[in-house]
Amino acid sequence: MGFLLFCKKMNNQKIISRLSLVAGLCVLAMFVIGISTKVTQAKFEITQSVANYTNGLIEGQNPLRLTFTIDIVFICVFVTLFVFLTQNLKRGDFVSKAVADVALGAMLICGFLDFHEDLHILTMMHSAINNLPIEPSQIQMQMLFSMIKFCASYLSLFLLAFLLPARTMTEKSLKYSLYFFQVPIGALVYTAPENLHPLFNLIRFVFMASGFFLLAYNFSQPTDE
Repeated sequence: MGFLLFCKKMNNQKIISRLSLVAGLCVLAMFVIGISTKVTQAKFEITQSVANYTNGLIEGQNPLRLTFTIDIVFICVFVTLFVFLTQNLKRGDFVSKAVADVALGAMLICGFLDFHEDLHILTMMHSAINNLPIEPSQIQMQMLFSMIKFCASYLSLFLLAFLLPARTMTEKSLKYSLYFFQVPIGALVYTAPENLHPLFNLIRFVFMASGFFLLAYNFSQPTDE
């Protein structure tokens, strides 16, 4: 029985590692699209004039369609990843189970709001292309939901930091960056002076990709447990 449980855990580790790698590649692909086309999803997650928003959707529709195609795949991958990851990190005590369950719940909220974001922006794009008006309230609500989406992910990752192992240098790097780095940087994306928002947005993006790659590496390594 102990051997079977060990094999099951190893299989879960492989799944977590591979899902993390795919998630990191998705983030990297969206980053490359944004750099090469100068059209990013983040541009449509903030309030602006209806005219600018509408023109931006029409002019950037092809890069956005490609970005959202990758992002929908990414959402399915990272939500599945966190289902496996939280269950893998549960120990026998009640507290670790509760932390894992709340972390998963927060990430499920993040995933749902991410789906909502993609589909809502695509809906507004369809309206813009077909000369249908976009209301200012739609843009304002999109910014609000986007911020809630990211904040839910901050909470989930901060909780997971309490459960992640810290045996190797790479495990410690991931764990302590989730403890001390990702929440302040994520908050500064919204709370810093507006001229600094792009910088913190870029740092958050790089942190996200590197975090997935670190997680993939950590769970690809054999464990003695």
